[in-house]
Amino acid sequence: MSASMRHNVAWSMTSIVAKNGCQIVTYMLLARLLDPASFGCIAITMVGMGLAYSLVDSGFTNVVVRQQSLDRDMLSSLYWFNITLGIFAAVLLAAAGYCAGAFYHNQQLVRLMATAGVAIVCSAYGQQFMAILQRSLAFRTLSAIEMGSAFVAMVVAVSRALSGVGPLAYFEGLVVGNAFASILAVAFGRRHFFPTFRFRAAELRKLLQFGLFNTAERSIGYISFNLEKLIMGRLFSLELLGLYTVVNQLVTRPVMFFSAALSRVAYPVYATLQGEFSALNILYIGYTAKLALVVFPIYGFLILFPDTIITLLFGKQFTAAHVFALPLCILGALWSIGNPFGSYLMALNRAKIGFVFNAGAALLTLVVFLAGSRYSLQTMLWIWVGAVIGILLPIEWTIRHRLTGMSAWRYAASFLPHALAVAALSIVVYFIRSLPLHAPVLVETIVEMAVFSLLYAGYGILMYKRYQRQNAGRT
Repeated sequence: MSASMRHNVAWSMTSIVAKNGCQIVTYMLLARLLDPASFGCIAITMVGMGLAYSLVDSGFTNVVVRQQSLDRDMLSSLYWFNITLGIFAAVLLAAAGYCAGAFYHNQQLVRLMATAGVAIVCSAYGQQFMAILQRSLAFRTLSAIEMGSAFVAMVVAVSRALSGVGPLAYFEGLVVGNAFASILAVAFGRRHFFPTFRFRAAELRKLLQFGLFNTAERSIGYISFNLEKLIMGRLFSLELLGLYTVVNQLVTRPVMFFSAALSRVAYPVYATLQGEFSALNILYIGYTAKLALVVFPIYGFLILFPDTIITLLFGKQFTAAHVFALPLCILGALWSIGNPFGSYLMALNRAKIGFVFNAGAALLTLVVFLAGSRYSLQTMLWIWVGAVIGILLPIEWTIRHRLTGMSAWRYAASFLPHALAVAALSIVVYFIRSLPLHAPVLVETIVEMAVFSLLYAGYGILMYKRYQRQNAGRT
């Protein structure tokens, strides 16, 4: 990895950590102000918001990053097209709020989704400027914008929750945070581009195929990733969904911390290696190895100490959520080794394959969760773990091999040592638990956490030095 790429990754990582850190802190503070059912309402609304946001965020703005050259007139047409999409998505989301309110028998969802739609529109005005800054590799500026907007959103959400507006506080924070980000994106991005008041649909025709498939692929992927929340809220209860959501946040955030940072830098780099399959595979496998080295111990930590971590972060009213920790952490580890599969396909101009794969994953999710709904939520999650391991991962590996000849063994060898290290250290912790220490429970827990953390830190340092030697050998 070159010095400039390491610099970009460092800034991108800082931004992702700060953004997701603010998200976790927001959830921690709101958990002491709202009940689990309110978090269930937030989860349902976020699924609708994420799907609407994919129209604005994924397909057509990624064209800006991928294309070798785009003139100002085409960028202007694309900008106003994205604004129109944002307004259209917001209207659909607001209308969907009435359907969601009737479906889940909770009229709060009407106002929540309408407010989420406003946040979508606020984001749309700055989205293309953010993409242009990414294309220009201005990751320092991007990081400053994203960190500032995340902090503003957190402050507004907590302040509004303290005033007693309930789950609406979360989305009011997003409205203000997104507006703040768009203002800054326009201010910094206008040096590279500022739209003219013109729109020519003909200028977008050659970009639409990539954009449409990319949008469809991301949308279907988002549905498959979040479909279980919609099913849980209906088949079980919004309160149970709220308990599930806080654990799910703990599980998905580590992947977002590191995978999103790598993906943001990797995508433009992958795009330059479209015909160099060997170099592309080396880079992809290297990213997977480093991602697993960081996130696997986090999941091991959550599996070993779920009660302590959930109670400490979210309070006693969410302690019952610890039963979801083990299957969700396994799913999180599986998601991490599959990232950034979407960026890989987009760089190869194979968004159509991504669309078909995610459509199949969404259908499989629907079948698994409807079939498992007759059992408990924990059993349903274990069935999903089996489906991911037995069906989705082999298909994903096959796609990579067929497209670029990537070796399944070399890919697996990049993360298996880290999984085995976490498993071995977990055995050490369980051995310590079996010893008659005759100490308070808190002291024993601190000792176990310290042993796990110190031993894995030593392993991580050894692996980091190994990766440095490998990079030096390639250069």
